[in-house]
Amino acid sequence: MKFRELKPQEIECRVGTCTEKGASLLLYKTARVDADILDETVGPEKWQCGFYSIKETLFCKVGILTDSDTWVWKDDAGAPSNMEAEKGEASDAFKRACFKWGIGRELYSAPFIWVPASKLKRHSQGKNGKWQCFDRFDVTAINYEAGKISGLVISNESGMVYTWQDAPQSQPKPAQGPESKQRDNSKLNELVKRLAALSGSSVSEAANTVVTKYGNPKEMSDGAYKGLLMALTAEVSKMEGSDG
Repeated sequence: MKFRELKPQEIECRVGTCTEKGASLLLYKTARVDADILDETVGPEKWQCGFYSIKETLFCKVGILTDSDTWVWKDDAGAPSNMEAEKGEASDAFKRACFKWGIGRELYSAPFIWVPASKLKRHSQGKNGKWQCFDRFDVTAINYEAGKISGLVISNESGMVYTWQDAPQSQPKPAQGPESKQRDNSKLNELVKRLAALSGSSVSEAANTVVTKYGNPKEMSDGAYKGLLMALTAEVSKMEGSDG
């Protein structure tokens, strides 16, 4: 049984740790996404789940009806959440069981995600002395290769805050330092033109929107520039899909 990879809008971000210098993020999926993908892939009538306990630990089993009319089951245990412990434990068990089927397993390949304090909008120190971040983060674009994440862009309300692209193992990673001044902007220009056409605005207006939302491409590092192209490609695809 093969399940598709998660779309950007199906991936949630939450703050893992927060310090004065910034915040780390974790990627996760919701139980609703798992149910939707099961419905989409095998059909609502061809999967089911059940719960049982072993030594006070809640397990969930997810069964899929095969072409030979045989139910195949995979299960896993859940962990209670801080809020609504029983409901959270059931949801976690279901999501873990779906991981066993391969739904969202690519999230295990996510890189370490660190957002510096300079890019955080709502970042402050609480009365208890602990730093907190209340930004909302969204996965703007994501690429996969061989079942693993190969490119990732994350944004908050202010724009793009994190970009990452895996370097092919056969090629050394480029040295850190000033980027080359010679950059081919043909793909960027084409994406801006498509955004303008889809939004009914002029090219200059679309270009200004890109700068406001993501930052000035001329000032971006090579990694951030690649992330910008990923984000704009995803945005164009989404707009073209909604028009269709």
